[in-house]
Formats: sequence, structure tokens, C-alpha cells
Amino acid sequence: MNLKVDIRAELEVFPWKRATWTPDKLIAASPFRYDSTPSFYVWLHDNPVTGARAGDWGDYGAADPEYRRGGFVKLLAFLRNETEEETREYLRWKYGTARSLPMSSR
Repeated sequence: MNLKVDIRAELEVFPWKRATWTPDKLIAASPFRYDSTPSFYVWLHDNPVTGARAGDWGDYGAADPEYRRGGFVKLLAFLRNETEEETREYLRWKYGTARSLPMSSR
């Protein structure tokens, strides 16, 4: 069982630099670096053309592979300044009980 998480609603509570919201994607300056160039993106919905899942993100300007791409739990944990397990618990609490959320952050 997977949770139906409102990706956009979860992301809108954070301050994004130079953000552009499209129906499918958030494009903004990276939250992982001190940079103002919009090189960071998050898919808001599954994209069958690219194979991306809602919440998948990438940062074209990242030098560190750890911050080049990942899944939604990893991103939200970073933004909330907590562990990925704490973020999973938050999402379970807010969006309902699930047997599992992806354990890997991609």
C-alpha cells in the first residue's frame, strides 16, 4: 500500500529561491547549495515520458553525487532537518497508515 502524498502542498511550506511552479514540476535554486541559479527541480506528479515518479528531484549544479538526485523522502527529510525515518513517520501520520514507504532514497 502506498500513500497518496500531496507533493506540492508539502513543498509549498518551504521558502524557495527563484521558484517557478508548473503543473508538473517545481524549478528553483537548490536547497542544498548556496546558489541562486534555478538548477533544481522536483516532479509534482508521475511523468510517464521520463519515467520520473512524483517527488523525484534532481540538481544539475550539484558536485556531490549524494545531492544530485533522489526521492521525495530524502528531500523532505533535508528540508525538515530530520532523518528519513522521522520523515516517513510524519508522512504515515499525515496521509494514513501504509505498510511501507520506499526505504531507499534512490
